Amino acid sequence: MPDAAPAQRLQALDPRSQAAPLCSSALQSPPAEGRAYWLNVEPQVRLRVGYWPCEAARGTAVIFPGRTETIEKHYETVERFTALGFAAAAIDWRGQGLATRALADPRRGHVDHFSAFQRDADAYLACLEALRAPKPWVLVGHSMGGAISARMLMRRADLFDAAILSAPMLGLYGGLLRDLVSKALAETMVALGAGKRYALGCNPKTTAELGFEGNCITSDPQRFAAYTAMLFENPELALGGPSWRWVREAYREMGSLVPGKTPTLIVLGDEDTVVSEEAARSFASSTDMVALELFSGARHEPFIERDDIQNRLWQKISDFLRQRGL
Repeated sequence: MPDAAPAQRLQALDPRSQAAPLCSSALQSPPAEGRAYWLNVEPQVRLRVGYWPCEAARGTAVIFPGRTETIEKHYETVERFTALGFAAAAIDWRGQGLATRALADPRRGHVDHFSAFQRDADAYLACLEALRAPKPWVLVGHSMGGAISARMLMRRADLFDAAILSAPMLGLYGGLLRDLVSKALAETMVALGAGKRYALGCNPKTTAELGFEGNCITSDPQRFAAYTAMLFENPELALGGPSWRWVREAYREMGSLVPGKTPTLIVLGDEDTVVSEEAARSFASSTDMVALELFSGARHEPFIERDDIQNRLWQKISDFLRQRGL
C-alpha cells in the first residue's frame, strides 16, 4: 500500500493541522523543499513547524530556537544541516514568530511557566514522528532553546542520539550580584501582580531595530542585515522584550537544569553578553557527557557569525557528529 503524504500523516495526528507559510525577504528565501504546518497544541495555542526532508538522510536536526526567534532565523542553519545530509526541522514556540501570542501586546514576550515549552516540544516531536522525520535525531538548541533542550534531555534522553547547544541559557550574563537582584526583583514584581508588564529596561523594540553597532548577537554585518530584513519585511514575526513573569520563570528553570545522559556539545562565543559562560562551564564540567567549545570573536549567535567563525563551528559540529557515529 503506498505511503500517505506527509500532510495526510500530520492530519492524522491533528485534524486541525494545515499548511502554514514560510516567510521571505529581499535577502533570504526559504531553503528548497521545505514546508510548514500549523500545529494546535491547546484550544487557544497554535504553533508553526517547519520541516525540510533530505534524500537518504543521515538523521534529522531538530532545532529548538531561542527567545524572540522564528523558523526563518534558522534558514542558514537548515541549509548547513541538509548539506551535511540531515533532514531539518524548526519551530515557532508559543508567544513568538507566527505562533499564538500570549498577550494583547504582541511584542511582549511572556509565558506563565516554562513547562508550557515542554508541551510545545512534545507536540513538535509528535509532529516529526507523524512526518516520519528520519532517525537518529540530533537536538540543536539555541539560547532559551538550549534551556528547553536541557529540560527535554532530562525528561526524554531516549529520543536523541546527540545534542548541540548553542549559547544555552543555563545562566544569564552579569555575575552573581546581578542574578540575585534580578531574581528578587522578578519574584517581587510577579507577587505584586505586575508579571505581565515589561521587565525593567525592556520595551517593544527588537534587536534589529537597535541597529548593528553594539548589537549583542553577531559581528557579521551581512548576516545581521539578513536578520533585520526578515523582521522589517515581515513585522508579524518580531518580538521585543520579556515580561517580569518570563524573567521569573526563566530563573526558576535555569536553577533546576542538570545534564542528561545524551552526548552533548556546547558551542559558545567568548564575546557573548547574553548568557553566562561560567554557567555553561559548570554544566559541562559536571559530567563527561558534555563537551564545551569556546569560539574566539563570536557573540551570542554562533550560527549567524562571520564566515571564519562559521567554518570553525561547522568543522567542530561535523567532527562531533562523526565521533558519535552519526
